Amino acid sequence: MKKNFLLKPLFFLFSLFLIKLLYLLLLDLPLSYDESYYWDWSRNLAWGYYSKPPMVAWLIKISTGFFGNYEWAVRLPALFSITFTTLFFYLILKKRLPYEKELLLGLTCLSLIPLLTVYSFIMTIDPPLMLFWTGATYFFINYLETLRVRHAFLAGLFMGLGLLTKQTMLGFIAIAIGYILWFKRPALKKPVTFLMFGLPFLMILPNLYWNWINGFVMFKHTEEHFSRTGIELSKGIKTILETLLLYTPLALGFILMALKNLKDEIYKTRDFIYFLGLPSLLFLGLSFMVEINANWILPFMVSGLIWVVYTPPFPKFITFLRFNLLYGICFLILALSFGAFFDRFPEFTRDLLKKFIGWRELASYVETFYDGKTPIVVSYRDIASSLAFYLKSHPENIYVVQKHPYPQNQYHLWRKDSDLSGKEVIFIQKNPIPPKNLRNPVKLGEVRVKISQKTYKEFFIWKGIWEKEG
Repeated sequence: MKKNFLLKPLFFLFSLFLIKLLYLLLLDLPLSYDESYYWDWSRNLAWGYYSKPPMVAWLIKISTGFFGNYEWAVRLPALFSITFTTLFFYLILKKRLPYEKELLLGLTCLSLIPLLTVYSFIMTIDPPLMLFWTGATYFFINYLETLRVRHAFLAGLFMGLGLLTKQTMLGFIAIAIGYILWFKRPALKKPVTFLMFGLPFLMILPNLYWNWINGFVMFKHTEEHFSRTGIELSKGIKTILETLLLYTPLALGFILMALKNLKDEIYKTRDFIYFLGLPSLLFLGLSFMVEINANWILPFMVSGLIWVVYTPPFPKFITFLRFNLLYGICFLILALSFGAFFDRFPEFTRDLLKKFIGWRELASYVETFYDGKTPIVVSYRDIASSLAFYLKSHPENIYVVQKHPYPQNQYHLWRKDSDLSGKEVIFIQKNPIPPKNLRNPVKLGEVRVKISQKTYKEFFIWKGIWEKEG
């Protein structure tokens, strides 16, 4: 019994990993401009970048350093991150579900959460964040149970790695500190508790120093996400519908259970993972006033789903879990089919891939006249990062026009277009009218890529002398 209890879940996770790995190696989907942006970061390793801490760049560097600058190599860390995340799902559930059948059902439901399926093949900040978040969860609850130094160190280490991945990890640390102050005060008598919480802040110090010498651009960028407010019903409804779609209907179960507990049993529910899930309710509420992306609540919502899986809210919950499992399987099949054969899907679905399509075609056209030496100036970072990856020489002399006095992306921190004053450049933008900064412009051509029946990407290319504005 114990042997099967261990082997069957691990066999499922390993099989799922092999299926995804084979698919990733065969996937012919271009990098999104965000993925190529992070890849470009990885060529210039640092303790921080314009919008995020450095972990995503470090992981891409490790992968492409071993395997080369291939699309699948850029995305491989995402697959490994999600795979080890599901392994921590298993370790957490194993502590709370004593029966093999319930454990396997809960594990498969969580492993097939649609957003985690998508993030198995798209390299952003969120896959490694989920790995470090679930790892920190597992070791922190172990520490609460044992008060052992080993668990405290590992919990602190994973918190620190999470902080080096995304600012969201601060939410985990705040909840963990609050939980100990509220429910586990005896742990404050252990010096190792302070070591556990001190370690992540020690690990983030180089990133804070990087931000200090760069004008705290990362914090300013984060602040911008919450600067545009105003009650708008459609925003909130859209976010809630996306949440149900991307987290399975099980998300509705968590929302209803959490709201009930907040009203009736907030002092009775002492489960740390439950408290980790609660901020997702706050974000869903804020979505009626601020633009909230469904992935922003990913670690909080997944924590809530873990809690629901081992806290059955009603007698026929197993049937509900099976329905969620079926939903996750259907989404997995649909997502794999869409990524491989998106041109065979209905027209309206192709707009979902706007971030991915068009970059190869643009680079292929530029390749016909690019000499590898002439600086390239572009209007936005999406063009810059995509050309940097898809041009054969992977040029590092691509500039992004800075239209404001303060930086708006990583390229503005690396190099200034004003330094090119008086030099001949190739200029690329989506506007058919050449910029005023370009003297004696000669049009080299244009690229038009069809996304769907009504959607196109257009790029216009000139050559001329760049002039410093003003």
